[in-house]
Order: sequence, then structure tokens, then C-alpha cells
Amino acid sequence: MTRLKTPVRKTNLMTAGKMNRYLAGGVFAVSFLVYFSTMAETVSYWDCGEFIATSYILGVPHPPGSPLFLIIGRIFSMIPISSDIAYRVNIISPLVSALSVMFLYLIIVQLVTLFRGKSEKSEDRWIVYGAGAVGALIFAFTDSHWFNAVEAEVYAMSTLTTAVVAWLILHWAERADEPGNERYVLMISYVLGLATGIHLLNLLALPFMGMIIYFKKLKFAWRTFIIMAAISGGVFIGIYLGIIKGFPQIAAMIGLSGLGLVMLLVFGATFYAIAKKKRITSLALSSAVLVIVGYSTYGILFIRSGQDPAIDENDPETVERAIKYLEREQYGAIFTFPRRYKKEEVGSYPHKVSVVGRPRNGNSFSSSQNYQYKFHDLGTQFSFLWDYQIVRMYVRYFLWQFAGRGPAGDKWVSDFGALEKRGEDGVDWSQFGFPVPFLLGIYGMAYHFRRDPQRAWSVLALFFMTGLAIIFYLNQDKFQPRERDYSYVGSFLAYSIWIGIAASAFLDKMVSFIKRKNMAHGAVAAGLALLLLVPGVMLSSNYHSHTYCRPASRTP
Repeated sequence: MTRLKTPVRKTNLMTAGKMNRYLAGGVFAVSFLVYFSTMAETVSYWDCGEFIATSYILGVPHPPGSPLFLIIGRIFSMIPISSDIAYRVNIISPLVSALSVMFLYLIIVQLVTLFRGKSEKSEDRWIVYGAGAVGALIFAFTDSHWFNAVEAEVYAMSTLTTAVVAWLILHWAERADEPGNERYVLMISYVLGLATGIHLLNLLALPFMGMIIYFKKLKFAWRTFIIMAAISGGVFIGIYLGIIKGFPQIAAMIGLSGLGLVMLLVFGATFYAIAKKKRITSLALSSAVLVIVGYSTYGILFIRSGQDPAIDENDPETVERAIKYLEREQYGAIFTFPRRYKKEEVGSYPHKVSVVGRPRNGNSFSSSQNYQYKFHDLGTQFSFLWDYQIVRMYVRYFLWQFAGRGPAGDKWVSDFGALEKRGEDGVDWSQFGFPVPFLLGIYGMAYHFRRDPQRAWSVLALFFMTGLAIIFYLNQDKFQPRERDYSYVGSFLAYSIWIGIAASAFLDKMVSFIKRKNMAHGAVAAGLALLLLVPGVMLSSNYHSHTYCRPASRTP
């Protein structure tokens, strides 16, 4: 007698996985279509023209260069989808920005799952995945990320690398006890190396990664926490000073052949550690090798400089000039104190800035300018730090994203250091009707610290390092030639994680409030519809000012 086979039912976990992937794809599609519809159709202001031109001819842009962006830009410039080369290269930004939104969705889902547990019921899945969609779409339609998403600049791609490494380390945390989990650490190392060929902002995610690893493996104790912080700082210094700046210095001291020998020694030590099955040593050395491999994209700049392309800024074809190029010597020194109180008045010593280059006819030229700086008392410096560098140059930008942006002097607009006579924008508290995204983030942060303080501290590290820490490091003087909000998008991404967590808390409370089981699904649906109104309002409010033509206040 033939026994009938019982049909195999798909598990909830498989269904949940498919739902998660579909929603991630949907978030990507929505954000990409919006960015693509508002993308610049040709060259736009500032560095975009330079990046487009140098991508097309594989030239050498301003220091410290963005070789991976140029390589990808060159590939896009050859795709025959428009007669305008700028249009082709511009497409990179909508694509990578939409991918950033997708990875943010996945990050929120991972973090919410860590404190809620695996979603067994369908309403639980909608709470988790709906919260991820709300947080990701709110970030998608923030002012600065959208601005980066529609033109050929490095910041959109840099945001993507930050989102990818954050997702990978959380992915590792889910599988840290499984065999082969080291592969995710190696993938992160390679992405970090590649990211140096776009922008160095990605390295600021290292403390976040260090804390995720620490809290996964160890219980909190000050001694071990300080050791972890020191290791994270050591990794940063090792990549930044040891590889990015160190390799050219080694080449200057012992020549290119000597540098090649050093690399062979590192590779040989890695193979030896793997062969001897020294787990920690081989992982550390393999990670270093992958960072070096990713960093190798810089070779194209020095190779092309030797071929004298039409755009060859600083002419870094010799080791000496390559060092000056990578160290951004033409911009002058960066120092934390004294603060740059005023242009030409930031310290008590003379400072010389030199720019050296060579035009294609071979004639050398140089220009230099001396600045005599004046020392200001600590009270003046800290007042300037707070009033200008923090409030005007960060808090104002932060609130643009989650409260609103409008001309200084208008009703409901707080200036936060913006000057009405210069036509600058302050914070418009009524742009979205009510600053719901900002309030959601505040609540989400408090809720996250209550439910999962370890991961909350990790997100806070990412938020701080990609925001205020940059303010302290750059020490920007007054006034800047343009708004600098595009530099802090990583910080806005971190805050959007808390917005997603707040959405999960809201949906949780809504389901708990409605006791009857048959109404649970309706509660989730109603809550999601209500929450999705927030990114919808932001989309509607910001669409006009972000479509193709830049707002007037973006220009000087």
C-alpha cells in the first residue's frame, strides 16, 4: 500500500525571511525611484564637475583622492544610457544611497530582534519589519542624505560603506558562535580597505564594531572595556597611520622595492599563521592584508599621474609628492586646540600653507600664503566651539533632518546661528507639521537604553563618532564657504536607527492595548499606516527643494 506523502509546510522562520527580503527590496526600490526622479541631469555645483571629469578620463582629483569612486565612475561613464557623461556618473549616487537605506532597514531589524527575540507570530514580524521600514524611509527622505543622493559626490558611497560594515558586524553577532563566523570580520576588513578609496569617514564606525564584538563576547567590566577601546583605537591608528599614511612614508625611507618587501613579509607572516592554525594571529593578519588589498586602489592615482592626464592635481607621481598629496598638506594642519576662532586667528604661531603643482607643459609653479594667528583665551575658544562649531555647524544640520529646514527669520524658524542677512537656513519646526521624527528618535534612544543598553551604547558611539567627533577633529573656522551638512550623514543614519526602534515600541504598545486577539492584526496595520505617514510627509515636504535644481541657500 502506497503511503501518501504529507505536504511539508513552510516554517514561520522561512516565511519571515522571505518577508524580510521583500520589504528590504521594497524599501530599496521606493528610495531609488525617488532619488532617480530627482537626480541632477548634468553637472551640479562644487566638486561634482571635478569628480565627473576625473572619472571620465581617470585623472587625479584634489587630495587625498577618491580612487575607488573614480574607477566606479569610469565604468558608469561608459554605459550608453545618455549622451551626457555627467548624467551617467550621477546615477551612482541614487543607486548607492538607496542601498544605504536598504541596509539601514536590515540594521534596524537586527537590533530590534536582539531585544525582542525571533518573531514567531505574524503580528510580531510586522512590528519588527514595519519598524525597520519606518526608520529607513524617514532617513531616506532626510535633507542631507537626499542631497547627497542626487549628484556625483563621494559622500553617498561613503554612507553606504558605513551602513554595510554596521550590518556585517551585526550579522556576525547573530552567528558568532557558529563555525566560520570569522568570514564576516574578513569581509568588514576588505570593505574598510575599499572605503579608504572613497572617503575616510568609514573608519569612524570602528568603535561601534568594537563595542558590538565586546558585548557579544564579554560581560562589562571597566578593565576589559578600556582594553577594547584601546584595541579599537589601535586598529584605527594602524589603518590610518600605519597603512594609509604609513606606506608612502615607508616608500620614502626605503624605496618602492623596500615597500614591496614589507608587503611580502606581511603576506608571508599571514600564510605562516594560517598554516600553523594560529586562529587569532591569522585573523588579525588576514584582516590587515585585506585592508591593504582594498587600499591598493590608490595605485591608480599615482600610475595615472605619471601619464600626465589633463587633470593632474598636485602631480603626485613621485614618492615625495604622493606623501604630500595623501597627507593633504595644501590644506594646512588640523589641530584640536586652540579652536579656529576666526580665519587667520587660530593660534599663537605663524602657519604656512603651500600648494605645489605642475601644469602639463612641464613648468613648475608654487604659491604660498602666510597667516599670523592670534591667541584667544579659553573662554572665548569654548564659546566659539559651542556657539559656532557645535550649534551652528552640527545641531542646526541635525535638526534640519528630523525637525525641518527653513529660511532664518521666518515664523516658526529658530536660527541656531544662521544669519538672515546672508540668506541662510535655520530650523523650521513646522515643516513637517510637527517634529515627529525628532521626537521619535529621542524616545527610541531612551527605549533602546532601557531594553538593550549594550547595543544602545554601541549605536551612541556610532552617532557620536560620525557627528560631534568630526566637529572636534576638523576644527572648522568661521565662516565656511558652504554648508557642511553632507559630512554628518553617518550620524543621521545612526539616529534613524532609534527612530525605527521607537516605531517598534509604538507598535508593541498598540498591540498590547488591544486585548482581543482578532484585532491584533488590525492594530498593527493601523499603527503602520499611521507611522508611514511620517516619511510620506517628509517626502512631500522635501521633494520640491531636492529635485534637480539645488535650493538657493545651498550656494554661497
